[in-house]
Amino acid sequence: MIENVEIHNFRALRDVKVSLSRLTVLIGPNNSGKTSFLRAIERVGTAAFSKPPGISLVDLAPTDFWRSDAKNQIAMQIGGRTMSLSAKMNHQHLYETKLDGTDFAPVAFFRLPFDVKMQADGIKDTPNAADLKLGARGENVAAMVDYMLRRNRDRFDAMLKEARELIPGLQSLSISTPTPQTRRLDLVMEGGWEMPADSASSGVRLLLFFLTLAHQSDPPKTILIEEPENGIHPRRLEEVMQMLIRLAESPDGPQV
Repeated sequence: MIENVEIHNFRALRDVKVSLSRLTVLIGPNNSGKTSFLRAIERVGTAAFSKPPGISLVDLAPTDFWRSDAKNQIAMQIGGRTMSLSAKMNHQHLYETKLDGTDFAPVAFFRLPFDVKMQADGIKDTPNAADLKLGARGENVAAMVDYMLRRNRDRFDAMLKEARELIPGLQSLSISTPTPQTRRLDLVMEGGWEMPADSASSGVRLLLFFLTLAHQSDPPKTILIEEPENGIHPRRLEEVMQMLIRLAESPDGPQV
């Protein structure tokens, strides 16, 4: 688990030190640095997996430096990982990465649109649920639900039970195959009427994403969510937060 974060000269963050818990909520006005904070954790968490380890030039923009001035060297310490980044006038850069202590990767960053897609490409069957990933914009919900339905029925049943409590009139969830390569999540409503989940409201689709995230078999170690309240009815925000709290507090669960 990441216990402490220290960030210098990264985007909107000049000098920031924050202690984290299993679930941490960032609250602040627009343009106060909340996104920069999440992106810093994502950058350091994924840097070790690039080749060579570190952040490549293509990933480093002038706006990543404090006040877009490359003379301001970026330094970040996330848990036991430290990284420093500096740029030269010829646009080349130097980076240094040090990995130590508890690993918090893989890291998943979610920035959800209002129209989260409930249709996805089929994924080759795998015994390792960690191979299945939800996309940054909520992609692959249908593929993840299809996996739970076939390979982890207990999780699917638990997700369906909670979905019935949150979505009025819902009886069941089913997976359709519009093409051999495609999986589509459908809602079975009262009376057996079946409708594609993409035809449901944006709020219902967002709830289906959070339900899938909370019940997936092998979540990432660190989950970052930008503005999870967007598109969710105020009366449903408490249920969404309860899902995230339960996920973070589960044995070997992720930090959120």
